[in-house]
Amino acid sequence: MAAGQVLRTMLRPANPLELAFSPDGTVLASGWQDGLTVLWETRTGMELASLVGFPYGIPLEVAIFRPVPAFSPDGTLLAIGSWDGTVRLWGIHR
Repeated sequence: MAAGQVLRTMLRPANPLELAFSPDGTVLASGWQDGLTVLWETRTGMELASLVGFPYGIPLEVAIFRPVPAFSPDGTLLAIGSWDGTVRLWGIHR
């Protein structure tokens, strides 16, 4: 892989706000302004799952308080905190 080369492009009709890689680098979690957190397979760019953590989206005026995804050290859990004061914990099975 050459430095500076685009490897994958993942597209959705919303603005990505935060990104986090799983500990082994095989999954990318992306938090979106529409309230979804999408899991992507980094090798193929395929969408693995859409997690509806915040069904009403993220209001623009509080977009600075974005949903921040974070994987557990073993990659089996994904925590997502948000502007509304909640943290959601998801099990990740691959």
